[in-house]
Amino acid sequence: MLNYNDFIGHKIINKNGELGEVVSFNIDHLVIAYQTGKKTYNPEVAVRNGFLSFVDEDLKHQYDEELVNKDIVKKQKEEIARKIDADRPIKIQRVNKINDQYERKIRVLQSLFGKDFIYPPYVKFLRKYKDLIKAKDSLFRCVYLFHPYAYKYN
Repeated sequence: MLNYNDFIGHKIINKNGELGEVVSFNIDHLVIAYQTGKKTYNPEVAVRNGFLSFVDEDLKHQYDEELVNKDIVKKQKEEIARKIDADRPIKIQRVNKINDQYERKIRVLQSLFGKDFIYPPYVKFLRKYKDLIKAKDSLFRCVYLFHPYAYKYN
């Protein structure tokens, strides 16, 4: 992790050749004092686009290394998201299979115990995996509509 306080007080040059001094520096803002006044920048955008560069080569190298590390982390997060999206159809297929099994089981149980009988583990399953299913009508609503005596969860 980069210590942004190490950059305060060091010289920085912009694309127009103006020399300034770093007054404040954190992950979101870089404040530079020029002779004409202070200006605030987004450090990541300004350094990546070449608008700002540090005069000290060590500081420039440190910040470039930080940007490379951010890119690596971003790519890893995108890869994880891609894997989750790839697994999503399989998980939805499993949910549908369990739903079908539940419907068969509930029909048998309702024939034994009456039409108002609801098998509770299905509700627990829905609570656990409701974030996997993106549908206009939630499964809770579908269960509630299909079984008029079922509990309604929001």
